Amino acid sequence: MSLEFQYPYYLANIERYNDPRFGCHAKIERLVTVNNSHLQTNKPKQWVWFGCVCHRSSCHASKTARYLDKFGDKNGMLSRDSDAPCEPKDDRCLEGVARCKQWPGTWPDKCQIGIFGWLLTCRRAYSEGFSVLYGNNTINIASPALLRSIQDVLPREALFCMTSLELVFDLDRVPFDEAFRTTSKKRAREHSSPLFPSMANLRVAFSKSSRNASSLGLDRNDLHWTEIKKALLGQLFPMIDDFLERVFPSTTDVVISCPSWNWYSAIDLVLIDQQGKDTSKAQHSGFKGTKFWRQSPAHEVISPGNGNVQALEEGTQPKPLRTGFWVHSSDRPMHTRSWRATEAPEDRRRRQIYDGALTPSE
Repeated sequence: MSLEFQYPYYLANIERYNDPRFGCHAKIERLVTVNNSHLQTNKPKQWVWFGCVCHRSSCHASKTARYLDKFGDKNGMLSRDSDAPCEPKDDRCLEGVARCKQWPGTWPDKCQIGIFGWLLTCRRAYSEGFSVLYGNNTINIASPALLRSIQDVLPREALFCMTSLELVFDLDRVPFDEAFRTTSKKRAREHSSPLFPSMANLRVAFSKSSRNASSLGLDRNDLHWTEIKKALLGQLFPMIDDFLERVFPSTTDVVISCPSWNWYSAIDLVLIDQQGKDTSKAQHSGFKGTKFWRQSPAHEVISPGNGNVQALEEGTQPKPLRTGFWVHSSDRPMHTRSWRATEAPEDRRRRQIYDGALTPSE
């Protein structure tokens, strides 16, 4: 789901689906070798509201890989698995580039959300149908306009119906403390906290540029891993804690996907040592890659300012507290056949933690 102030899309009006020179996901026409060729740059920018089915990954994508699986041919050269899941930071659906041919169905219908046309037929159809659209699908949002104030665009009922979200943040454009803030006093009164009361699953990912976010002081080339650790644990994660507390119920299952291995490797062993293996629950992720549990800062059940004192006085149940979130990385070190000679001690330890074995399977 996207709302952007941008140039209009080139939408294909002839069949180019089988022409390898073009990307045509959701009818967005793009010359695959030319940047921004999917946009009509000769026309003025405008607000463009767009939605499509996500085909960034193959429907056959494999998500069951060990921590140190070897990617290499018989000569030890590295290769990329075309069926590997594509991460949010690599999503190009809104540029017309996707893996539509690996999905069943007929183009362009399989790329488009068929219910959209029905929802637009009349107000009654919309009010009766958006619960199906928003409640039964994972909604991907990377648009800064929607990340800043989606409540100014969608009705409260739509936000109430949403059960699964994938948010992609560019930290230098939309920091967490500015996300989902409305400038309308009327809207602020209409929307209570949490903003998404029915949310069951949330995945927070980051744009590629966020790995070097200047807002976190990560825009230097000579960064040491301890500086990355300090920025993440001291700045970013506390902001995420506040963001989650403000916007989502404490029961939401949250996964924070790191945009680079440098982020993940700067904190995973540190937090596993601090929290202990039982709390950290380091394991393989259903998204591909690895993950561990990051425990939120401890809160007293009864403490001034957390709302539980008032609840106790009124005889109501105290508000449940969020216990933490998953930290995830889809990246893994990619080794050739000579990897055993260069394996670092920390990688050997990760292999023991995540795979539970001294050597990976052959």
